[in-house]
Amino acid sequence: MRDLGSILFTTKIVSDASNSGTFQLIRTNPDMLKLTGDYQSFMPVEQITTEQLIRNLGRFPRSVLPIGLIRELHSRGDAIHDPLATTVRKAVESVGGGLGSEPNSVFFAFGLLVPIAKQEDQALIESLLMLPEKSIDFLLGDLLTEAMPRLVAGFFEDQNASEVLGWIKRMVDQPELNNLNAGSLFRGMTLAVSMGNLERLDALELFVNRLEERSDQRYDLQSALIIGELMDLSDGDTESIDVAVRSSFAREQIDTDHIRLVDWESVGFHGLIDVNEDTWNDPASELSTWYFSYCSEDLDPIDATYRVNDRSNRSSQIAESAIPYLVDQIRQSTDDNFPQDAVESADVAFANMYTAIIEMIREEVDRYDRDSEAWVGTGAYLGLVLTISGQMPLPTDLLQKIMQLPQDDREALFGDQFDLIVQAVALTPLPQYEFVEQWIWDANRSAADRREMVEVYMQACHQGNLDREFAIDALVAGLRRALDGESMLITSYAEQLAFFTSTSHQQILEEAFGREDVEYLMPLDTLRRMSQDAEFAKKQVLERARVYRNAKRMITEGVMFGSNPYKEKPSRQRLPRPALKPALQPVAKPAATTTTRSDDRTPRNAQCPCGSGKKYKKCCMRQG
Repeated sequence: MRDLGSILFTTKIVSDASNSGTFQLIRTNPDMLKLTGDYQSFMPVEQITTEQLIRNLGRFPRSVLPIGLIRELHSRGDAIHDPLATTVRKAVESVGGGLGSEPNSVFFAFGLLVPIAKQEDQALIESLLMLPEKSIDFLLGDLLTEAMPRLVAGFFEDQNASEVLGWIKRMVDQPELNNLNAGSLFRGMTLAVSMGNLERLDALELFVNRLEERSDQRYDLQSALIIGELMDLSDGDTESIDVAVRSSFAREQIDTDHIRLVDWESVGFHGLIDVNEDTWNDPASELSTWYFSYCSEDLDPIDATYRVNDRSNRSSQIAESAIPYLVDQIRQSTDDNFPQDAVESADVAFANMYTAIIEMIREEVDRYDRDSEAWVGTGAYLGLVLTISGQMPLPTDLLQKIMQLPQDDREALFGDQFDLIVQAVALTPLPQYEFVEQWIWDANRSAADRREMVEVYMQACHQGNLDREFAIDALVAGLRRALDGESMLITSYAEQLAFFTSTSHQQILEEAFGREDVEYLMPLDTLRRMSQDAEFAKKQVLERARVYRNAKRMITEGVMFGSNPYKEKPSRQRLPRPALKPALQPVAKPAATTTTRSDDRTPRNAQCPCGSGKKYKKCCMRQG
């Protein structure tokens, strides 16, 4: 293998531990391409700041519940309040900003804030509730409607009830407030009653008054939500409530897709408060009921251990005894032997197979290292594809070993889809990213690989592993250097910088756009619009990311097994139909045939028969 100590005058990124400090380019002469540097992975818990723990919440893969981290933060009590509120506030203020502007940790930060929210948070909650529905869904998903009632109920513990009711009245009077968000406020009142912090009659009065105030509405969801709360709080002690409810149905005020009069008649007046006052007092326990594919007890996402969450993987589980067989089928794959069934099974049940797939990749790399001349197989490649489509990281030592492979060795193991290596880097939480610049500016590497490596900044930021400011600083510094004398990299740096919609760097982007080769990857109109329209840019990011969540698409486009290795499976056999009369008998169809490749096909690593001098996989095979 090539000695990576031959890399000269590569670029080093100098930043603080959070990857968000000042970006500088320093000439260095490393003796090894390292991903981990002097990182200490076992720092004592008491030495880790609350801010760093909160940041780590957003660096775990999205399918992972960092339950150990949530427990540790929750154990710190009210001391975490201000950093949590700051995280949520930053997310609210950054809505509509460019890529990476909203912290990925906001989902868990909000869940942790729920049981310790204070009166001073009302302005923050108000700004959160007033966001457009699309923005709330992007930040918190269903968490807002699930957790907000408990947060609102907590306000009644620390404040005068009339003050909180006044705040709720003011909120629901605002026409911009989403009806479902108003419903969260109403549910918080019901929960406060069950917790003994709000008088039941005070809550009933507000609900009935609000129902009458909206009497001019038709098929109104907010009115339907109010009746739902009345069903939980009424106990038959007042006829006026029943009259108010029936009148609202009579004038077609109620959204009957949500609740019907028959529901009120069969359930009302029974005081069915089905809320639990302990809800969200333990965020880790509450979130463990959500559908995360994995759980982790680690406080740091770097080389964390992931445990399969059986609850969320029940529908896609496979027998543990079947995993070795499937992995072995993938391991034994070759250019002319694509294990379609095994790959499809592993893709569906990847959470159950993640650990086994990682170990298979490691073993294949080691096997190649021991005897590259006798090595054949595509198992490592398929394992990498499955890991990427499963949106999970590689262990840093394995990723580093792959990155240190000479190009020919790496392509023998993983094919020539270098974009898959880029994705693996972006998906893997790392303590430092100076090796990215080392790679990009290493003149001994292929031009195509150097250009593709620039995408790490965008993809790692999208995954939450890189801070927006750090990524932008790196891209601006790289673009300046490219403009000064490395025109081959101008397009890559300009394209990736455009994804971030950094309005303060329009001048350098326009300078890059003035170069005629800037449209190599994307049309100039698209690049310019991304640089000015954050929502459009984010759509492009999501569209690109979607490609790498589809194992079948990656394998098909990678031509490792030819242009289309997936065989159409026969449809399920139908039961025989009654015999037709002789005159109506259908014409017999020819017997089904299976499409196969001829035995004299050209091996993918052989010289292309067209005489171009290139390998077949890089020439005519792509046109097949």
